[in-house]
Amino acid sequence: LPVGAAPAMLAASSSAMPALMATPAMPMQSQPMGTHALMAPLAPTAGHTVREQLGCTSVDLLPEQGVWFRISAPLSIAIKRGGDYKCYGHLNSKSSFKQAMEKPADVVTKLLERYIPGFWPECKICDRSRGWQEHVPGPKHFGEICEKWLRDGVPLENVLACADVWDEWDFAEGGLRFNYLDGSVELRRGPPPLTAAAPQMSAAPQVGL
Repeated sequence: LPVGAAPAMLAASSSAMPALMATPAMPMQSQPMGTHALMAPLAPTAGHTVREQLGCTSVDLLPEQGVWFRISAPLSIAIKRGGDYKCYGHLNSKSSFKQAMEKPADVVTKLLERYIPGFWPECKICDRSRGWQEHVPGPKHFGEICEKWLRDGVPLENVLACADVWDEWDFAEGGLRFNYLDGSVELRRGPPPLTAAAPQMSAAPQVGL
């Protein structure tokens, strides 16, 4: 659900979106997981609990400073604990992904326009992208996600917390971060939480066919 919905699925900042089960996405079974695979969790996440403030549209409305608040919940939740990408409705087809991801992309774009005027974000997943808001829900971006992270039998939860699938932008009033895989949007007021040490890159697991 989008900004202001329950933590199951997200699609619009004012209305929840049901999980979309459609034609299976390309599992890319013929390629082993490469170096983009699993990295250590984001530094701001380490040792800190992300709280929920669904629907919040301004850092001024966050109840605490230096804390990450989830303002848009994941686009879908797994229908089975430890399930692979097929257990997540928004990852089952290009059309499901596009329809679900359009709203969080819009939320991120509007927040960046508000707090970093004149800034044009670029996708950190794809080598080339124009028009971040249109690109992120699009087929090229979905294809990159399929190639890098969607594998039969590999629990998606192992990937969702990895630094590779997150993007983060800091500004004078706080910070914003976005999960390219599940559409989560988080907002922070003030400086980031202190962490004991920067996370270390973990070895990328090799996944067979």
